Amino acid sequence: MSASGRSYRLWELFKYILTNREKPVFIDYLIDFLWSDKDSADPHNALKTQMYRLRKQLGQDQNPERQYIIFSNNCYKWNIEANAWLDVTAFEDLVEQGRRAALQGSPEEAFRCFSGAAALYKGRYLVDMPFSEWLLNARNHYHRLYIEAVTFLVNELAGSRSYDALAALCEEAFKIEYFEENWHHHYIEALLQMGKQRLARVHYESVAAAYQKELGVLLSPELRQLSRRILGDRLEPGEDLESITRSFRQDVDARGAFVCQPESFRKLYDLEIRRNERNGQSVFLGMICFKGDTGPDLDSESREIQESHESHEYGSNPARGVLAESIIKGLRRGDVVTEWRPNQYLVLLPGLNFEQAETVLARLVGMAGMDDAGVACELLPLQIADLIERMEHYPPVEPLTSVPA
Repeated sequence: MSASGRSYRLWELFKYILTNREKPVFIDYLIDFLWSDKDSADPHNALKTQMYRLRKQLGQDQNPERQYIIFSNNCYKWNIEANAWLDVTAFEDLVEQGRRAALQGSPEEAFRCFSGAAALYKGRYLVDMPFSEWLLNARNHYHRLYIEAVTFLVNELAGSRSYDALAALCEEAFKIEYFEENWHHHYIEALLQMGKQRLARVHYESVAAAYQKELGVLLSPELRQLSRRILGDRLEPGEDLESITRSFRQDVDARGAFVCQPESFRKLYDLEIRRNERNGQSVFLGMICFKGDTGPDLDSESREIQESHESHEYGSNPARGVLAESIIKGLRRGDVVTEWRPNQYLVLLPGLNFEQAETVLARLVGMAGMDDAGVACELLPLQIADLIERMEHYPPVEPLTSVPA
């Protein structure tokens, strides 16, 4: 083995003993840890040699009471009684002292302890060993303590309105842990209070983009709510648009077809023409209307449906309520329907062929308990627009009434 390899193994042994300083480590475990590749003919003797070299590097004599690493019961262990200062131990002690002070109602003492702990933490534990899985638990442990310490400091500074100190603390903390929303919330609030509106906007947009790119998630509702003070009425990618979409969904009728007024129907019709020109998807325009002024007689089941509606909603023709209900419930959620004229309904049916569209209209009439003697149906492909044009020449009628939601 090269000298550099032996040196690396020597310091890996030291870091392992130090990381597990609270418990003894058996010799056999250390052998497996250091020589898992079986590159030593005598691993027990090799371990003793490495330990001798390590102790020599640490600069202590053979007096057991003065050694940093002691041997007992076939185990090696870090000597917690030795005269040594460890930053990780001091870090843990300061966090624990801060916890106790906070519980005892001494926020100033807690602030002092947590500040000292945050100053000691410089980032990921033993960063020079990025691929050592045995360090994961220790790294996560120290990182959680750091987040606890900084969160306490951020909340205290926010509560005392010490915005300059709060902003400085957050800027340093973001270098170590960026994805802690509570810190971003208080940092943006501090910038706003300091009159730094532009910086607050830039930071918010950077955070929103980072969360979307790195984590694939949106910011919390609390932080998105804060954005309105920053961005005003300007839409923000992935945030305000989601809120708008959510509000739209609250108004969607889940029963069946999309119901709209004639003017909206005309706009959707024009939109479907544009789509048809681009992708050629089949869309049909259908019409269902009563042949007489009062509509056909209803069978008993349909009459029960009709009686559930108030007759004044449909003027002199209460059967319209039954037909309207059948059309709305019988169509798909992607279909569009409007009451174009009294006793006359138009529907947009995308994604069907002619035979399927005819079947849909027949089913709607059947659901209403009617037949061809009382109801007329017409069906045209979307490319033929003369149906709309012809309806413009119909004689004036009474004001439109809306289809019930």
